[in-house]
This record gives sequence, C-alpha cells and structure tokens, in this order.
Amino acid sequence: GDFTYARTWQKDVRTNNFINFSNAPGETSRFGRSLLREWNEDVQYLAGNFTANYTKTFADKHDFSALLGYNVEASTTKKLRAQRDGLLLEDKPDFNLMDGLNYGITGGGEEWAYLGLFYRINYAYDNRYLLEMNGRYDGSSKFPAQQRYGFFPSFSAGWVVSNESFFEDLKPMFSNMKFRASYGSLGNGNIKPYRYLEQMGVSKSSVILNGVLGNYTRLPEVIPEGLTWERSTTVNFGADLGFFQNRLNVTFDWYTRMTYDMFTVGQ
Repeated sequence: GDFTYARTWQKDVRTNNFINFSNAPGETSRFGRSLLREWNEDVQYLAGNFTANYTKTFADKHDFSALLGYNVEASTTKKLRAQRDGLLLEDKPDFNLMDGLNYGITGGGEEWAYLGLFYRINYAYDNRYLLEMNGRYDGSSKFPAQQRYGFFPSFSAGWVVSNESFFEDLKPMFSNMKFRASYGSLGNGNIKPYRYLEQMGVSKSSVILNGVLGNYTRLPEVIPEGLTWERSTTVNFGADLGFFQNRLNVTFDWYTRMTYDMFTVGQ
C-alpha cells in the first residue's frame, strides 16, 4: 500500500498607492487608488491505496491470480480574500493602518472525498484459454447521497490458438494466433463539488452608492435533475497474428464506445 499527504499554502499581498503628478506649476493632482489586497489559500490533500495479491498455479496448467484493493482520496480547500482602501502610511501597508470605507472580506472553499473498492481476477489454462475480470465500486461526495455510488465491471477473454496441439503443423508459417474479446465500463466523477446544491453567493458591487460599494446576491444556477457518475462502456474484438517466427506481426482491433449520463452544459 501507499499513503500520500500534501499541504499547500499560497499567499499574495498587493498594494496600490496614489501617484502624484502636476500639469502646471503650482498645481498638484493624484491618480489611482490607495488600496491593500491580500489573498490566502490553504489546500490539504491525502490519498491512500491498499492492495492484497494472491497467485497460485495448480497441476502445472491452471494459473490463477487475484488482487483486491481499496483506495481513498480527500481534499479540503480554504480561501480568504480581504481588501480595503485608505492607506495611512504608504510604507507600512496593514489593515490596522487604514481608514477607508470601501472594504471587502470573502472566504469559502470546498471539500470532496472519494473511496473505492476494486478487484482483478486472472485465470489461464495451459496458456491457451485466458480470462480476466475486473471491477470497481466507487463513491464520491460530489453526488447526491442517493446517487453517490457506482459499480463498473469489465471482462476479457482470449484464445491462443497457436498453442493448441492441432496447430503444430502450421507453426512454420503461423508462429502466433490469438483471438480476444472484452467488455469494460469506466466511471467519471470529475465535476466541481456542490453542483447538486443551490448556491447563492454574496459579492461586492462595482457601483458606488453613498460612497460605499454595496453588496448583492447572485441567483443560484440551474440544478441538474439527476447527477451521478458519467459511465463509458467499451466493447472490443481483436486478433494478434505472427508469421515466420514472429518476424511479421499483424494486430486487428474493432471496438465501439458509448457514454451515458454525460456531463455537459445545461440548456
């Protein structure tokens, strides 16, 4: 198994001061704004993967292997933005040394978590008949509670014809012949957190009324009627051919892929 923990801090401080200028002798004007802005972001991320393997050969012909695993991911982001005008001392920018009426403080952040169970089972008989089964059972906090989990299985099978006894007479020309088929499904949960909740943000207006920047509230966005894992399924048929002791190799694949519950922009 493995475990990862990372923490990232970001801080950005910017100061704007008035610029004094003169267009004529004895006249002085100034341009710009006296402003202090500070931005902070704290991101914590952890991930863990734990697996167990089992491999066994029976009667020299039956090869069996299995893998069982568990993985988890979690992330927490906290943000803080503050600004105010009216610097009293240009060389000492500090919010305690300001007297402006226009100021703003915003916070926020996000949290999300994934967890999943997965498995893989392989079986081969005499290196002729091959079978593999995979599956994942994943959950994401980015979806509503009743649509949070999804199961994504896959299967594949192969037949190595060139290892059959009846194929020996063709070996000088056909050194390898294998046919395979597979079906698989994958889940995609790469969306922003809280998309299934009504979100109303409060922000500062850019319009000054009575010398102050007022607040306003944004309307919530349209909420999807059903929000769950985006699912992609793939069906594949293929063949691997080798000629003249594998000096010439040919590979053929035919596949089709379908995507369901796709994430897209609402209308």
